[in-house]
Amino acid sequence: MTSTKDSYDCSHKDRGYALIFANEDVEPKRQGALEDEMYMDKLFGNLKFKVLNRSDVSAEDIVQTLNDVLADEEFLKNSDCFVFVISTHGKEILSLDGKIYQHLSCIGNTYITTQKIVSMVSECEALKGKPKLFFIQACRFRGKIDRNTPKGRDPGHKVYVKKDETNESPKHSPAQLSVGHTMGVRSDEEARQKLENLAVNCDDVIDDQGNTIASQNSVSATTDEDSQLSVATNVNIGHSMPDSSFPKSTADAGQNSASTSNQASTDPIIHQVSCPKDTLIMYAIPPGYFARRQSDGVRNCSVMLDKLKNVLENITEEKSLLAALTEVTGRVARDYEYCLGMSDYEVKDMTEEERREKTLYKIVPQINHRLLHDFYFTKKDD
Repeated sequence: MTSTKDSYDCSHKDRGYALIFANEDVEPKRQGALEDEMYMDKLFGNLKFKVLNRSDVSAEDIVQTLNDVLADEEFLKNSDCFVFVISTHGKEILSLDGKIYQHLSCIGNTYITTQKIVSMVSECEALKGKPKLFFIQACRFRGKIDRNTPKGRDPGHKVYVKKDETNESPKHSPAQLSVGHTMGVRSDEEARQKLENLAVNCDDVIDDQGNTIASQNSVSATTDEDSQLSVATNVNIGHSMPDSSFPKSTADAGQNSASTSNQASTDPIIHQVSCPKDTLIMYAIPPGYFARRQSDGVRNCSVMLDKLKNVLENITEEKSLLAALTEVTGRVARDYEYCLGMSDYEVKDMTEEERREKTLYKIVPQINHRLLHDFYFTKKDD
């Protein structure tokens, strides 16, 4: 396929850089991160990217690597696009300016924000007008966890269809379709309450210099999802404070959880990292939720990156990037579910009766983008 006026110019000699970062030796240890790195290295290598992969890096290492790559102007000008992938722990923290910053855990109790990474790349003159793609495999939860009220997880809606005794086709009625939820039009008050319930208590608030100004309830909590990271002292890049830490997690770490008290303040319901022109950011999960890794006895890798690999390794020249990424989100939503206290292979072996008795959770990635054209992986010479 050749580029058209409705697609980005993909006729350059080189595909571009693909930077891949995976942090396993963070607290708690994030098993599966190196498997993510291996899969992403192979995927983007096969797509003819110039791959630079780094494991167990500090925030300064990421910044230095970005500076070195972004200084390679000649290569960048003769490439189609730029890719950045990171697999690590994460958490979102509310700033006094009302913005939420996703903090990504790095080695040495350091962190870097997604905003900092995106800003550095978007300011590179050699990449102007080229698609810049970011894949962020990290949690986006805020505040502390109460095991009895599992915030940061989406139970979805259980739907059962009863067959007509006189006809094999299913009969659809609110009573038959809904279990635990009322079907139909929601009133304004119900809608308002639903939105309020989506807001997650925020225990850590930072000022415009990134200093923690409210962390009275900053007792460490152990949960089953993806993060243990101290609140940082700088909104873009810095070292963490020892007394206020991320909740531990099972998405990429251990089991068990402990309850902590809630703080009165709540996060804004709607927020997002600034997405510059010609940029796409794919998050493993929407704001306020935990990312997941799958551990089914065969694989021990992150769910989103696994599906990304499965889709992109078979992509054709005729399929656009956005179509492929939409397929990724669909596969994650349809194919993966989990239950607290159970391994993935135990969930797969559950009977229908067991599934009705348990609360199963779903995840779906989030894509933010300001791409102006379609993007295609055109054939490149070896």
